[in-house]
Amino acid sequence: MNLSCEVKDSSTHWTLRLYRLIPYRHNEDYRLVNLSDSIRGSGVSYTIRAAALKHTGVYECRAKRGERVYHTYDSNIQPLWITGKSPSVSLIINPKRTQHFTKDSLSLSCEDQSNSTGWRVIRYTHRHTLSDCSVWGSFTLSTCKISFLSTSDT
Repeated sequence: MNLSCEVKDSSTHWTLRLYRLIPYRHNEDYRLVNLSDSIRGSGVSYTIRAAALKHTGVYECRAKRGERVYHTYDSNIQPLWITGKSPSVSLIINPKRTQHFTKDSLSLSCEDQSNSTGWRVIRYTHRHTLSDCSVWGSFTLSTCKISFLSTSDT
């Protein structure tokens, strides 16, 4: 499996790095793990030779230009889910609709075929934050309940 990112800009002196975002438990902070050496040019890639469950996560590319960092651009975060012999889990959204409205309530449940417990519900936002359900909702067993939705809950 190959992860790659590129800058669509003909100017030179771009430095690209590919990162994996690792959430800390019980808060919105995360640390970045650099997956690639700094590469000058227009593209960078990272190869996962034997994909495993441990590679499941959120990945991001960052591009910087200039000797001093004059411009910094972060890509959209990209979730990568890898399934294997572990029981596959499903995210159940209740109520079951494609569109939800602000101030509605919503529950997110994790279910698998073996009825195992201990699943976590983590949110990835457009502001590049990762947070556990306990920060923005109430969590019981494998269900996260959001009492009041907002437009940032996407």
